[in-house]
Amino acid sequence: MWWSLIFVGFALVESTLAQRGQSAACANPSCPSPPCAASYLGDVGCTTVAGAEVYDHELLKEGDIIAANSHIFGPFEAGFTSNQDFIIEDWGCSDPSVVYDAVGGRDIRIATLEVAEKCNVEFPRIEGNTYYGVVGFCGGHTGDYHFHQSFSCLYEETGSHSSEVGIAASHKIYGLTAVFSRLLRPFSRWRSGVCADL
Repeated sequence: MWWSLIFVGFALVESTLAQRGQSAACANPSCPSPPCAASYLGDVGCTTVAGAEVYDHELLKEGDIIAANSHIFGPFEAGFTSNQDFIIEDWGCSDPSVVYDAVGGRDIRIATLEVAEKCNVEFPRIEGNTYYGVVGFCGGHTGDYHFHQSFSCLYEETGSHSSEVGIAASHKIYGLTAVFSRLLRPFSRWRSGVCADL
């Protein structure tokens, strides 16, 4: 019975972290025999630096810290169900069911375009100090915070070399290269074989 108390204790800690917009510890996947395919859903790596949220988004407020060792997920969304009604309504969608997709597996940008079209809203958008989008301005979302793209709050575009923002297996993930950032937008953002800023 002691194990059930540990499980309940872990569930309470995990629930508290999720309510505050913090992540449970990230477990970096391993790749014992490269090349290894990255998952489209779930963990593909962990951040190595912390950053601050730039706008209010879902559970996080402007200035809240996104901790180092946060999850880096693949580029696909897990789907939307009635569990996310309050979030979808907050985006400005009067009928959340029009974007339900319990299966998931859509690219974040495609999911964003679909929400904009089906809900007839400008999406993503900024109103005052609030960012409305499937993911926030920093590229992540939800109570158990995880990044899908961008990592823009984890580095500054200064200097002559991109900053390390995370690790996937034993490979580093970098932000945009500062010197070339204006030349490359909106084109290729591949850095050392890892897509750094989609």
